[in-house]
Amino acid sequence: MYGIVLVLTIALLGGVIALLGDRVGMKVGKKRLSLCGLRPKYTSMIITVVTGVLIAGTTLLLLTMVSNDVQTALFRMKKLQTELAQTKTDLDAAKARMRQVEAETKALQESKVALEVERERLRKEIQAYAGEAALLRANAERGETGEKLKKIEANGEGQAK
Repeated sequence: MYGIVLVLTIALLGGVIALLGDRVGMKVGKKRLSLCGLRPKYTSMIITVVTGVLIAGTTLLLLTMVSNDVQTALFRMKKLQTELAQTKTDLDAAKARMRQVEAETKALQESKVALEVERERLRKEIQAYAGEAALLRANAERGETGEKLKKIEANGEGQAK
């Protein structure tokens, strides 16, 4: 709605300025007035050109007064372009860093998987060695018990004789 009102205001203002310029041009032409010693025909042309310049200038002035976007486009465009270029550079740097971090993350995940596989293998190996150690301890205890039994039997036979 705001845009429609602005366009209608500009059109109306342009029409009023054109009408005033035409009236002034007609009066100058009828009175055969001259500007700076020019012929009335050329004076009328100059008034028409000045009227056109006034229409364009008034339109720009009105748009600049009511629209921040127009102010930015007219007066701050170079700064915006510089900021945009800097932002694009920063974005490219951030994307490169992101790709680097993603590659590092992937490598670390692969390393983690390999280490987990190795850990599981070592855990199973430890369990196997623990079982073997328990078996050896049991055998050693049986061996000690057997030796004690032999000593007792030997002592018992020695006493019996």
